[in-house]
Amino acid sequence: MRKDPVILSQKEQQRLRVIAEVEAGRLEADLAAELLGLSPRQVRRLRRGYREGGANAFMHGNRSRPSPRRIPDGVRVRVVEGAHAVCRLQ
Repeated sequence: MRKDPVILSQKEQQRLRVIAEVEAGRLEADLAAELLGLSPRQVRRLRRGYREGGANAFMHGNRSRPSPRRIPDGVRVRVVEGAHAVCRLQ
């Protein structure tokens, strides 16, 4: 579980507010699913995560991880160096 301060996107904040209302008993889970554009099953999953991890449950799991599609640093350096070499020739 993350211990860092939680910074949520607007979408994540909206989910947090709606699920907190469901947990407080002020909103039905079916209506929450409709408001969020999710299935009732996904709302149950979010509620479980909220109970177990608080606001951290709403952060995307891949946050702060590098993209698996990222171009390796060595390749990127060679391309930039090649571009600089071409610019110097002109």
